[in-house]
Amino acid sequence: MIGDAVNIASRLESTNKVYGSTIIIGPETRRLAGDHIVVRELDRLAVYGRAGGLQIYELLGMADEADGSPEWVKAYEAGLASWRTREFARAIGDFEKAAALRKFDVASSLMIERCKQQLENPTSEDWDGTTVARTK
Repeated sequence: MIGDAVNIASRLESTNKVYGSTIIIGPETRRLAGDHIVVRELDRLAVYGRAGGLQIYELLGMADEADGSPEWVKAYEAGLASWRTREFARAIGDFEKAAALRKFDVASSLMIERCKQQLENPTSEDWDGTTVARTK
């Protein structure tokens, strides 16, 4: 198989290691699945070998098997919103809440570290919160 969709799928599969997830899907899969699945938005990622970022989501389960989004997902996504608006201290609090509610969450720990790095060494004004994947 070849093509852009296959390349993106391959990159997203390997990205699971970074976020501690099992299945990551892109925006088109998310759109097509609609309300049939439960996800959490993980990040906006520029995958290796492709310009521009895309929203990535962790697949949590089927909607008919779940009771909506868990509180830890809401806390994480609140942290993600604060991350994108450069409210890093607030984002840390939200990511810490998500990690505590889930007992341990690799993605929350990763984002806490990213927020701390931004507080210590802020990036340029054109920063948009997109994470750039440096490897395949």
